Amino acid sequence: MIPKTHSAKFLRQRKMMVILPLMILPFLTMAFWALGGGQNSGEDGQLKQQAGLNIQLPDALLKEDGNENKLSFYKEADADSLKRREIILNDPAYRNSIDTSIEIRDQRMRELFFETDTYPTAEVTAEIENDLPLMAPYNIDFNFTLHGQSHAFQVPVIIHSGSADMMVTSAEDVILSATNYGLGSALENLREIAGLESINPQVRVSFKLHFKQIY
Repeated sequence: MIPKTHSAKFLRQRKMMVILPLMILPFLTMAFWALGGGQNSGEDGQLKQQAGLNIQLPDALLKEDGNENKLSFYKEADADSLKRREIILNDPAYRNSIDTSIEIRDQRMRELFFETDTYPTAEVTAEIENDLPLMAPYNIDFNFTLHGQSHAFQVPVIIHSGSADMMVTSAEDVILSATNYGLGSALENLREIAGLESINPQVRVSFKLHFKQIY
């Protein structure tokens, strides 16, 4: 095989193409560093600082009035609670609300049984002493008013908090009878309309109540 010969001009050009990148590389490196290459930007630094668990809690967003104290917050909460109670008591939709998931049954219960137009609410009243045991069964006496009639009961309850506001949950069911509240004839009307042989006049009730002390 005869080796191919190149001209002197071709050999000079080839030598220049090999050397030229080596000459340009230092200038490209200097330009890269001059333009900030290889250094952390402000955003990168910020992200690096935020890495890991953030143990800083945000401050509470309170009103600018620096004269408010703990007592003023309690008074404000009491006022909000009273306002909400007034709104509820004056809301016909709330007072007349019965939800059995069957519309016609709800209507009959409101109009024929409870007569919510005349007796829109039921009421529970009780006298509860201070410093009662918390989270343990404790017997209390209370009155339950329904359909214009009131009866006294005693039931063990569990008190979840003791202060001006108190959450009370029944530890046992309370048995209520429709006949004790003058609802016997209304119950009979419902039985006839529904075509049932009988309806038990007694019902077992559990409850969770929110009591508020009235000064």
